[in-house]
Amino acid sequence: MDQQSDNNDNKAEQSTTSLSFNEENLDRFLCVIEKSARQWQVIVYPSMVAFIVLAAFGFYLIYSLTGDIRLMARAIDPNMGHHMARMTDSMQKMSVNINNMSSDIRSLPPMLSHMEKLNGSVFNMVGETRQMNRSMQSITYSNEHMRHSMATMTNSVRPMSMFNNFMPW
Repeated sequence: MDQQSDNNDNKAEQSTTSLSFNEENLDRFLCVIEKSARQWQVIVYPSMVAFIVLAAFGFYLIYSLTGDIRLMARAIDPNMGHHMARMTDSMQKMSVNINNMSSDIRSLPPMLSHMEKLNGSVFNMVGETRQMNRSMQSITYSNEHMRHSMATMTNSVRPMSMFNNFMPW
């Protein structure tokens, strides 16, 4: 029995030491939780303040946007429906005009063949004009030569110079 009482005493001591050990662990665990709570407070509280500031700024942006939209709504012309109808009519007329222009463009190839013939005639005319220019240069040269010859002849034949030779004075 002595052994049994020693076993019982050992068990009692173990239970009290394990109980006290558990209290120490619990105390340490609570200290760790408090430290981590302080660390979370350092992170969470500024984050909450930043969130509140951003939420207030977002509210301000939405409020100013609604004010701007209200101003735009007042600035819209009440007769816009009428103006849009007129613009639609103008667009339809422009569509008709574009269709007419496209049909006019389809008649362009025959006109191009006539333009090619006209272009050939103009080239022939340019050649003829160059020939006429050369002929006019030749005529001008001949006239200049004739003028020079006439001037020389006029200077060599002077009717009074012959009578002046007969006169004694």
